[in-house]
Amino acid sequence: MKLTKVMNAAYRRLDAHHNNKTVIAQLFAQVFYFMANSVLNKFLTTPDLCRASRAYAVKVAYSHMEIWASEKSDLINHMRNQFDILLEACNVLVIDKSIFAAEDIIPTVFLKLNPKQIKQLLVSFQPDE
Repeated sequence: MKLTKVMNAAYRRLDAHHNNKTVIAQLFAQVFYFMANSVLNKFLTTPDLCRASRAYAVKVAYSHMEIWASEKSDLINHMRNQFDILLEACNVLVIDKSIFAAEDIIPTVFLKLNPKQIKQLLVSFQPDE
């Protein structure tokens, strides 16, 4: 995946210049935050993207990045923390919508998304053809 190659090159360059591992981890945490929230905002503002197929594509891309981050043990927790909200949004788009009938379950399943975000994803959802 091209993105992991770019991240790997950046990581290697930062490490080669003897940057502190904590600083490198903080930098990547900010990059992960930007990436996750940019995609989340696209889902929330672009109804045509609110499809299960798009959500699965995001999850596949995330899994590639997770493999890359797991090789850098100091990054994996930062990545997971920053991408939790995006993965929840993807789950809203791929799971059976009948779960939302039981409103008491929603706050226990979706810890990061707020009710307005969940509603927007559900209203914008379009089944794949």
